[in-house]
Amino acid sequence: MRYWLIVISAMVAVIIVSCTDSPVSDEPDQGEIAREVNWALLELNNLEAVREVYWQNYGEDPDSIAQLYPYLDTCFYQWDGVPASPDSAYTAIMPSYKWWQFGMVASGDTIHQFTATSTAEMVGGAGHVLTYNVVSGIYDGYGMDAANPMLFAYLLGRFINPLLIFETSATFDLHEARRRMEIVREVNAAAESFMGLKGSIIMFVNDYGEPPDSYVQLDTLEYISLPPAFTEWWQFAFELRYVTGSRWDIIKLHAIATDEMAGGGGDTLTYFPGRYWYGDFGRWEYIGKWARWKSPFVGP
Repeated sequence: MRYWLIVISAMVAVIIVSCTDSPVSDEPDQGEIAREVNWALLELNNLEAVREVYWQNYGEDPDSIAQLYPYLDTCFYQWDGVPASPDSAYTAIMPSYKWWQFGMVASGDTIHQFTATSTAEMVGGAGHVLTYNVVSGIYDGYGMDAANPMLFAYLLGRFINPLLIFETSATFDLHEARRRMEIVREVNAAAESFMGLKGSIIMFVNDYGEPPDSYVQLDTLEYISLPPAFTEWWQFAFELRYVTGSRWDIIKLHAIATDEMAGGGGDTLTYFPGRYWYGDFGRWEYIGKWARWKSPFVGP
């Protein structure tokens, strides 16, 4: 009996030693670094996007980064059909503002660079810097080797809602993030097409005194010509209302997703050219599943 006690004691000792002697890595998780770096890149893109709107409004760059935050609030809320609320600011909702502190570098009245400096909440630690050069459009700095290489193809100076692209609690998924970025690109393409579609309908009515039967007729008679990719992702339709004589009002323009669209076929992006009231839709210009994916800086 004493022999078995000695053997068991020795086995327990080996287990304890093997557990306590196993190396513990202090290296930060690369997947989490990739996620947080990509969030920073997307926010730097969004700051540049709203800076351009600020400049269009005032003819100059802002004096501080805080002057751009109200524009981020507006971009984030207006396409959900929910007015911006002071209790739900963009910077409070986005986790990127927990991981990074954003700033800008200016010379005189001109911004040359946006910066993101990691906080202690960042898995890689505090003090790391990412930059976006406003003139060259180049991103540089910490964690660029971990960044999604496809991200830069879609960062086009347009506001993109990060909550639509990245999971806040999951390791960065290259394939899924790319698919969502493609949805953003394709939705923006549909919105950009509405301006041409509206103009072509007006020209057709002026020429014939009546509206076209369909988008196909407009295309066949060369009243409109969209890039082939646009018509692979979307089918276009419209609704008009007869007023009097040869006058017709354009009520709605539709882009119906095909199976080639990254988000799948069937769902519609609808644009109201006249900001009419329709039932519960209120006076929002864009409705449908894809409305919140659209950048506020594209389309009519």
